Amino acid sequence: MTENKLKNRVGLFMVISHFAIILFIIGMRLLERFDDDTLKVSLPIVLPLFASYSTAVVKNFIQNKHKIVDRSKAINSTASFISLFIPAVFILLIFLIVLKQSIKPTSVESFAILLGLGESVFGIYLGTIFKGLFPDFERAIHDEQTHTDPDSHGSSKLSKSKENEVTIEQE
Repeated sequence: MTENKLKNRVGLFMVISHFAIILFIIGMRLLERFDDDTLKVSLPIVLPLFASYSTAVVKNFIQNKHKIVDRSKAINSTASFISLFIPAVFILLIFLIVLKQSIKPTSVESFAILLGLGESVFGIYLGTIFKGLFPDFERAIHDEQTHTDPDSHGSSKLSKSKENEVTIEQE
C-alpha cells in the first residue's frame, strides 16, 4: 500500500466515523434514549477530539485535490495494519460506550469518565499515527485547543505577526 492510499483510507474512515458517532448521539437524544444531561456531556467530549482529526484530514484532501497520480512511497504491511487497526478499535470503543449508555444507562458522570478514558487511552496512539500521515495534524490540535479551552474565561484578540502567523492574546 502507498502512503497516499493509507492516508485516504484512514482519513475517510475517521471522518465518516466521526459524523456517524455524532449523528448516533443526536439520534439517541431524539429517540429519547439520552436525556439532555447525557447529550450535554457526550458532545463536548466527542466533538473536539474528532474535529482535530477531521480538520487535518479534510485539509490534506483539499491541499492534494489536484494530485491524481500516486507517486507516494510504499508503506510496509505492519505500519499499514497498525494505522488502520488502532483507529478502528478506537471508533468501535467509543461507539460501544455510547451504545451501552443508550441500552443500559449509567450515571452521566460514569458515562463521561468512560468516554474520557477511551479517548485518553487511544489519544497517544492516534496522535502518533496522525502526525506521521497528516503534516497539519499538530496545527489542527492546537487550533481546536485554542477554540475549546474551558479555562480561558477572558475575551480573545486575534492578531497577525510580520510572518503572517495568527496569534491569540487573552485579555
